[in-house]
Amino acid sequence: MAVFPYLGNYGHGYDDKAQGILRVYPDLSFRFYKFANAVRTEMPLVFSRYSQARVDAIRAFFATNKFAQFFVYDPAVVSAVDPTGASATGRHNAVFAADDGAGPILSIRNLGRCIYDVEIRFILLD
Repeated sequence: MAVFPYLGNYGHGYDDKAQGILRVYPDLSFRFYKFANAVRTEMPLVFSRYSQARVDAIRAFFATNKFAQFFVYDPAVVSAVDPTGASATGRHNAVFAADDGAGPILSIRNLGRCIYDVEIRFILLD
């Protein structure tokens, strides 16, 4: 299985989302329509001031794996990526995050003279 090549160098976190719809009415009563008991965890990674070569590597990985499952390493647990994916420490099965019914998006911002900021959101499958 493919391994995402980098750890975020600026920040990361977790967004746990309940699988369902919460509807709040004007009288502040509510109803929750549950889709599943599982919690959907998204992990954003932020890459700040990356070079053209590193951005090209991220874009190539995205183009190849945009609809596939791959390994991503958690920067809260490890300090380096195992490019073989053999190390299970901090490794997650993941896909690129997307809104329901939409395709994944890779967001890259040019800061000037071949320096870029990138933010990627992953859905952790384990």
